[in-house]
Amino acid sequence: MNNDSTPTDLPRSENPTSTSEAGPAAASVDSAQRQKDEESPTQKRAQAQMKKRFEFITSLTNNLDIVIYAELSIIYYMEYVHLYI
Repeated sequence: MNNDSTPTDLPRSENPTSTSEAGPAAASVDSAQRQKDEESPTQKRAQAQMKKRFEFITSLTNNLDIVIYAELSIIYYMEYVHLYI
């Protein structure tokens, strides 16, 4: 049983260095990749807002967990301490 992968199974990692070798299609792909890598100020602002929103929701979740734990501790204390008095 042969489980070795053939070279055609692997993704290509070669990038053409000049557009004359690969043709105009490679040039349009390269320019599209550059445009995708560069973010506009609106996209940057949206990313920053999403990051702040995520951090805010995470902090609210943590605080809510602490409040619930404190309330459960108080209920436990109120229920079982009067037995020992």
